[in-house]
Amino acid sequence: MRTIADDILTWSWFSEPHGYDFNGFLITDGSGNLGIDPVEPTEQDLHELAQRGVSRILLTNRNHVRAANRLRASTGSSPRLARFMGVYFGNVSTSSCNRCFASW
Repeated sequence: MRTIADDILTWSWFSEPHGYDFNGFLITDGSGNLGIDPVEPTEQDLHELAQRGVSRILLTNRNHVRAANRLRASTGSSPRLARFMGVYFGNVSTSSCNRCFASW
């Protein structure tokens, strides 16, 4: 993980099919840290995310589900994700979003 601003960290995952990195973000805040569009973390990154804590996860696109379940399981982040997703997905209903996270 690397710091890109005082309260924003990022971690990357290289996609062989696309040929470039995808990035996940962590915004740190005293009221609870926010993970945004998590990508598959290394074990070291996952350990750091778990130590820092992630209280919520925000996905900005339905294709960004990626490693959200793994991050949630490792950090105990809130399963209220579907409410956020419904706002950002526009034409995707909340019930469709809930199916993305049936294991939650």
